Amino acid sequence: MFFPHYYLGDKMFKFLSPEYQTLPMVTPLTSCPDILTGIAISQVGHILVHINTKEFALINQNGYHKKKLPEDEEIEKITSGNFTYLIRTKSGNIYSMGINNTHEQLPFPSSVIKNCSFTPKLVSFFSEKNIKIKSVIQQTQGNYFLTTTGLLYRNGAYTNSLGRNSKCGLPFLVYKDINRIFGGAFSKGFFFTITKNYSDYSKTNDLLKLDGNGELFGCGWNDLGQLGYKTLLKEDYFKDSKTRRINNFFDDQIQDIVSHEDHTLLLSYEGKLYSTGSKEVNGLGFQSYAFKLIPKLKNKVIIQISGGYRHSLVLTSTYQIYAWGFKPPYRPINDQNIDWSIPTQIIVPNLHSNLGNQIGISSSYFSSFIFQIYSHPLLQDFKQLYQSQDNCNVTLPHKIKSHQLLLELRTGSKIEKILQVLEKFSKNEILAFLNWVYSDHVSSEFSEIIKTLFEHFKLEFPPKNTLEADLLNLYNNNKSKKFTIICRQDDEDSDDLENENDKKNKYFKIPVHKLILIARSELFQGLFLYQPDLEQIQDYSGKSVETLQYLIKYLYTETLDIPVDHENIHTIIDELDDSVEYYQLNRFSKLPVLIANLKKKMEENEKKNDKFKEKENDIEKEIEKEIQVEKEEKKK
Repeated sequence: MFFPHYYLGDKMFKFLSPEYQTLPMVTPLTSCPDILTGIAISQVGHILVHINTKEFALINQNGYHKKKLPEDEEIEKITSGNFTYLIRTKSGNIYSMGINNTHEQLPFPSSVIKNCSFTPKLVSFFSEKNIKIKSVIQQTQGNYFLTTTGLLYRNGAYTNSLGRNSKCGLPFLVYKDINRIFGGAFSKGFFFTITKNYSDYSKTNDLLKLDGNGELFGCGWNDLGQLGYKTLLKEDYFKDSKTRRINNFFDDQIQDIVSHEDHTLLLSYEGKLYSTGSKEVNGLGFQSYAFKLIPKLKNKVIIQISGGYRHSLVLTSTYQIYAWGFKPPYRPINDQNIDWSIPTQIIVPNLHSNLGNQIGISSSYFSSFIFQIYSHPLLQDFKQLYQSQDNCNVTLPHKIKSHQLLLELRTGSKIEKILQVLEKFSKNEILAFLNWVYSDHVSSEFSEIIKTLFEHFKLEFPPKNTLEADLLNLYNNNKSKKFTIICRQDDEDSDDLENENDKKNKYFKIPVHKLILIARSELFQGLFLYQPDLEQIQDYSGKSVETLQYLIKYLYTETLDIPVDHENIHTIIDELDDSVEYYQLNRFSKLPVLIANLKKKMEENEKKNDKFKEKENDIEKEIEKEIQVEKEEKKK
């Protein structure tokens, strides 16, 4: 199976692919053979790729080198700065590595770091104090570490208000009661949201206290409005002196923020993309000192944002890539006829297929990467269901919409109790819980909250991956199936039946859950969106009852257990193959793969049968020969 990764941009990474020709261009990344979970790109020609929970790899001019963490810990996320990398584990520990420590970016005392290398080293400052990290932001000259208890630490050279006027390798405390942090590897701006009260430790203890919940704050360089407001005094443009509230945005609205050298992007939970800063690179087409909706993308649902020094890359819900930037080599494609100050779609060949691929994007100083991740199609369909607001039938606290059946299935509780429990939690905490409900994934950032919720519902923690088992139980529970597919049984004489009872017996009813059909079939998504109270439908596809039964079981379990010696297997396979398009199964559907595997088994079975028949024929021929010999001997 081929999982293409693509590279866009700078000559620094020419060693990545033998197909590399001219720049800038979209280049297949053939030097990376593995399925990826993430990519972190340094400024100096080294790339770190996250392969799975235990492995990562360094790609450079010397080749592709797989590595593991010293303690065999599970990796949650990797990030990069100019010359260094940080690896955050699922247990909340931090490992650091790199080749240049000019600004003391590596979080150790300068006396400890003598020879920098690409060997991961545990950051003892946190581990010895049992401080667990839930989020990390790396920038050009330093790092930010947010703990699970809301403390924010900083290290490296100061580049904004959260620092000291000197270099400092060891992390130091700057704020408390921080909820989330945002930034960019190639910017000098930094953003964060607060919980209730927070304190500034960067200059004097308790310098700044504000009451509130979820406000967005920014600090750093603001000469072009990168922080979302206008600095009145020119002498304050580059002074790292003030922390300011960013109006009109709160934590429960913000999905992500990526800051660049001259502009900043803000992505809302609704998929709307806002920008502020220099008109040459902000994607708006005009200078802005406040976050404005990007006109070119206002009708798109954005799901990922990324960017480097002065270029941006975004991914839509329909897996289109849009890019914009300053000038070559900052932009991905060298076309002088395109206005690259506004978002422009770039075409990437074979970006996705129906084999269960998910797209990821990542950017470095002058370059970007588009990579594909293989994710479980069943889980991916439910992840899309989670992200969609269509066909929801229950409203949780904070006006969050969801699906009652799945909530009750996963928690083992009635909806009344679920609503009562969730009433005590914030919007982001409920969203993190729903992420587990729909995808089995528990973010380390919210692990303590999920644990508390699990205690309320008497669930085992840490959770096991149970969504597949829960859906199998749901498949076997006919009592809870409220929707019926009526299909006509195959019979050549059915049209000639005169008796009404006989005609009724020619129709077969297949019970199914609406939720499954909505999650897995775009045809049913649209049907139930406009007819939510529909209780049954007659299938006119012409497919046999047996085929539809196999298809329904696949939608629940993602299995296709048809015996290879089934007498109607060829007909069933042909009808299932047609089902992918007819029922508009989501592009992540695994059905074509299962059909292909079944066909291989059929071929193998047929070859075995052919060999067996050959042996039988050979035996029969031998017997006939022996009989003939005996007859000839008798004649003699």
